[in-house]
Order: sequence, then C-alpha cells, then structure tokens
Amino acid sequence: MKKRRTSQASKGLTWSEGREMIIRIKTLEGRATRTIESYIKLFNDFERCFGVRKYMTNVTQDDARKFIEWQLNEKTKFLKARFRRDKKKGVSIVSANSYLRNAKSAFRNLKNYNLINRK
Repeated sequence: MKKRRTSQASKGLTWSEGREMIIRIKTLEGRATRTIESYIKLFNDFERCFGVRKYMTNVTQDDARKFIEWQLNEKTKFLKARFRRDKKKGVSIVSANSYLRNAKSAFRNLKNYNLINRK
C-alpha cells in the first residue's frame, strides 16, 4: 500500500506553529511574561474554538466573528479548576476585546514575517 504524500506548505500554518512563532517574536521583542501568557491563552482558545485541524491561513472574517461569539457566550471559564463548581459560560466584553486585540496583533505579526498571506 502506497503512503499518501502531503505537503505541509499546501495545508498552511497550524495553531501550534503559529503559537511558537508568536511566542518567539514577542519574547525577542522583550514583552512581559504576562503578555506572553496572554498569547498562549489566545492560541489555546483558538484550538478550543476551531479545533486543531483548522489552519491559520484559512481563517475568515466569519471565523473571527465566530471566535468572538464563542468567547462571549460559550467559553467555559475556569475550565481546569478542580474546586470551582460554578463554571460560568462566556467572558466579559472587556476580556473579549483583549483577546481580539491580541489576535489582531498575532495575525499582523505573522503577515509581516510572511508566514501567512492576508490582504
């Protein structure tokens, strides 16, 4: 049985590859530890919202709207907290805006380094 060849270049940039690149870029820029942690949270949420099979190069404007809607209405806060019984759904508008600001910055950086093609 022949193995099927797949080219990584044709698929695009994965969330984990994007995370690694952004963390590297932001670390070299001298960003604070909390800033780096916020980008890690952002990419964790991308994977929770879209799944690991969606590539960053395939994200559309509708996907961005879906992500914000997911943040506001469906995201389970304190997901891994053992003793927290009231696991609320959704984050505040201020938090969603922080995620949006980080997402815009991440995509802008990846575009500037020619890791993704965006208009």
